[in-house]
This record gives sequence, structure tokens and C-alpha cells, in this order.
Amino acid sequence: MKLSEALLYAYAKKILGFAYEKTGNSYDAEDLAQEIMIQLLVCIDKETEIESLSSFVYTVCHYTWSKYLRRNKKHWNYLSLDETENLTVEKDTMLEAENRLLYEQLRKVISTYAKTQREIIIMHYYENKTTSEISRILGINDSTIRWYLGSIKKDLKEKINMSEKKLDLRPVKMWVGIDGWITDESDKADPMEDLLEQNIAAVCYGEPLLISEISEKLNVASAYLEKHIEHMVYMDFLKQTGKRYQTNFFIKDLKVTETEIIYGYENAKPYADKIFEAVNARREEINSIDYFNKGDVDEDYFMWHVLLKTAQEMAYEVMFKVWKDYNITDRPLRKNGSKYWVIAGICNESFKGLNEGQEEYAKYRMCNGYKNNNVKISELYQADTYFLLSCNLSWRNITSSDEVKKFTGAVIAIRDKYYNKGVKLSEFTEYEKLMISDFIEAGYITVKDGVPVINIPVLTEEQMQKLNEIVEKIKNDLGKNFLEEYVLGFGRAMEPLIPSFLDKKIRNYHKYALMGGFDMFGYMIKEAKEGGNIKLRLPDGDAAKYALTMLVLKNKE
Repeated sequence: MKLSEALLYAYAKKILGFAYEKTGNSYDAEDLAQEIMIQLLVCIDKETEIESLSSFVYTVCHYTWSKYLRRNKKHWNYLSLDETENLTVEKDTMLEAENRLLYEQLRKVISTYAKTQREIIIMHYYENKTTSEISRILGINDSTIRWYLGSIKKDLKEKINMSEKKLDLRPVKMWVGIDGWITDESDKADPMEDLLEQNIAAVCYGEPLLISEISEKLNVASAYLEKHIEHMVYMDFLKQTGKRYQTNFFIKDLKVTETEIIYGYENAKPYADKIFEAVNARREEINSIDYFNKGDVDEDYFMWHVLLKTAQEMAYEVMFKVWKDYNITDRPLRKNGSKYWVIAGICNESFKGLNEGQEEYAKYRMCNGYKNNNVKISELYQADTYFLLSCNLSWRNITSSDEVKKFTGAVIAIRDKYYNKGVKLSEFTEYEKLMISDFIEAGYITVKDGVPVINIPVLTEEQMQKLNEIVEKIKNDLGKNFLEEYVLGFGRAMEPLIPSFLDKKIRNYHKYALMGGFDMFGYMIKEAKEGGNIKLRLPDGDAAKYALTMLVLKNKE
């Protein structure tokens, strides 16, 4: 940690309190406190690196107090024995503090070495073992041990004299997702949730590094890195060449993200308009799907389902066609049985190259596409989009199998008792009421005048099949290759931004990873919001909570 005036002023009251406790009056306390602050400000000019600010400030306070006593001892007739003893101590406390900092630097540098080097240092310098003894213990030639020690001495001297700025890296935070499936039931967490692994990936991005070099860049002891690196190699997040490690997936930086947004902003409109026109042309056919709670679902909101489904499927079909040409349709198999591409980027980066309209469009195109969970009695489809932002939500958590089963049970109970027989909620069993209550806050179910209302479309398998057939007709109306030029243009825009050190298949995947037509869907939202060609109401208020969620009940309940 580097000292700064801002950090020191945060200690000003404590320093004044220390001074008052020692001097016993406000005048001398202010005088002493001022001297302490001067000493600390000198350290700022020296760019002193410290491990613990509190300990360092405390040490400097006592050092300055000792000097103050020596200079003013004729005025102090009531000193305690401990304080009198301090007057005769010649040891420079500031030097002691500096030596302690040097020791911490040395300890930190040693901790960056790989395991074998650390063992040699500990055995030779701390356990006083000879090189021949170390040779027998480690099974390494005595001459090799001596070479290690000579190399380590030289390296330690260089690193202790090296500016700590070279070792100072502000930890990065990534968002990390997948395109594919996690099939191993014991490993349901998203990949690379661990912050240290994210930072290992960041420093190894582009340049293959030794563990000792990773340790230096992150200021983390090698011993704490080794297991993480081993796991990352196992999962193919890092590739290993000899003793060096290099990140094996694409990390989107700000330039990549802005390029994606600008490309959509400048090119998506004509495609979005044509998709809407094709869907709207079959609106009557879409509305003929007579699911049981149709009267409680806004017709425009159901149209948003069809628009996203159409745009997403058409984009994916073109992407898979292009990926097939590059032989990358099969997702990478991980050693734990999962199959997915890693999709990652740096969090908390503010846009720099976008204008106001492009920044607003960036919000509209926020979408993870339809994800679905298939259980024995039902299948839930859900997409999280811009609509959630008005509810201060970004991700919904109903996609676990247990939650889907519970929700399906609540829906079936409401269908059978209220929609089929007109039974009010007060006559439901306590278990049914409890089950239903879990989904009221999420907005999927609403209670109006004592009756439960299901807010999302609930289709049978046959009705879902009919919807799929309508979407196929819409895609045929537009032409199967409707989005091909859009996807290929995206690839041309992305190609120079994807680093060449990545595997060819990874590069080709990300060139065309348009993520399911979200550019078009985002532009439809933009048009609807701004009164353009898309004449549909946007889900707002409570409706935004459950928008783009659909349940399909299977025939076997």
C-alpha cells in the first residue's frame, strides 16, 4: 500500500488523540501532532510501501514522541519510568520500521517463487542445511542446488530494488458465462467465479507466464496460486506449455463491447423492421392459440415472445451454419463432462466511444435469450431482457428444477380449481396457498379480489407445437438466410479485435457469436419506446417482472 495524504488525514484525529494523551494539554498536543504528520508526509515523498497503515502510523507516532521528549526533557518532570527509559534509547525507531518493511518485501518476494525454489531457500537459509543435504532430500544434483542458490541471490537483489509499482495490479472483476451445458451435477456453479482465478486469467492473457511471474504480477504467493492454476488447466481455461501458462479463452475488453453495440446500432434496424412485419403478418394465427389463461395475458406481451423467439432462432441457425463451415458446431468438452464455450469480459468499465443514442441502445439489447428447464411435468422458457431493468432486476432464479416443479404444481392447482371450476383462493388447501405465495412476489401469479391469476402464458405441448410451426412459417417467409449477411458483417467487424494467440476454433467461434439476434430484438425495443415502426406496448411496472416467461405443461401431469 502506498502512503497518500488522503490516507494520512483519515488518521488525523487519532494522531491528535495520541499526542494529547502523551502531553496532557492541547497546546503541546497540537505541536506534537504536527511533527508526527510532518514525519509521515516525508514518507509520502519517499513513496514508502507499507503492509499495515495502522502499525506504521503507530510506530512513527512513538518515534516522533521519543524525539520530542529528548528535545524537551527539561520541561517534563512527571514522566513515567517507561517514558524516562525511552529517553536513553538510541535505537532509531524509524529505521526499525524501515527494516520491517524491507523484511516484508523480502518475505513477499520469496513467496512468489515456485515450490522447488521456496524449499531450497527455506532449507538453506532457515534450516541451515547444506547443499548436499538439500540435494538428498529433493533428489536434485548438488551442482543444480548451488546454481539455484546463486540465481536466487541475484534475483532477490533485483526484485528488492525493483519499484513496487511493477508488482502493483488492481484486481479485475470479470463477468463469466457459458454457451453450452454444465452436465456434471456436482459442478453447477458458473465457471471461474473465483476472483483469484479471474485475475490469473487476466495476467496470463496474451503472454505465457511462469507461476513465479504470475505471483509477481498479482502479489500473491505461488503456494496460493498452484491449486488454482492446476484447476484452470484441468478445465482448459489455461493452456500449459512447459512451465508456462496462457489464458485459453476470449476476454472481451471495452473496445470489443463498444464495437458490438455500434455494429448493431448501425445495422440492425432494417432486419428488426422486417422481422416485426413478418411476425405481425401472422398475428391472427398467433392469437388463435387458445391457451387456458389467454384472457389474463396481454396480447402485445405475447407478441414479444414470438419476436424474440424468431430473432433468436434465425440468428442461431445462421451462426451454426457458419460455425459448421469452420467445423466448430460441437462445443468444447471439459474434463468434468460439461460442454461449453467460455464467454467473459471485464466488469465495471464505463463506455468511452459511444454517443448518447448508442449508450441507450446498449441497454435495450441486454438479453440472455430464452433459457429453458425441462422437467417431467413441464418445461419453462424464460429470457431476461431490458424489461427487467425497470424492476431493478437483472436475473431471475426460477430456472432450477425444483423451482420449476413447484411453480408447475401451483399453476396446475390454479388451473384445475379456479380456471376450470371458479374456486376462490380461500378454498384452496394450505399447502396450495403456500406454494402459490412463493410466486406472487416474483409477479408470475397475482391475487385479484380473492382469485389467483396466472400472468404468464401457459401452453400445452400441442399448443407449443403450433407456436413452433407458426415461427417456422415466419422464418420461411423471411428466408432461411435472411440474417446471413448481418452475421458475416459482424464477423468482419470482430475479427481484428480477437487476439491471434487464441486457438483458431476459439477465434472463429467469437467472430460469429452474435448471441441469438439480440441486436434485432434490442432495436425493436428502441423502436417501440421511441414511437417508431414497432407498434407494441412495452411490459412495464409489475408486468416487467414476468415478461418473456412461458410455461408448457406436458400431457403426463
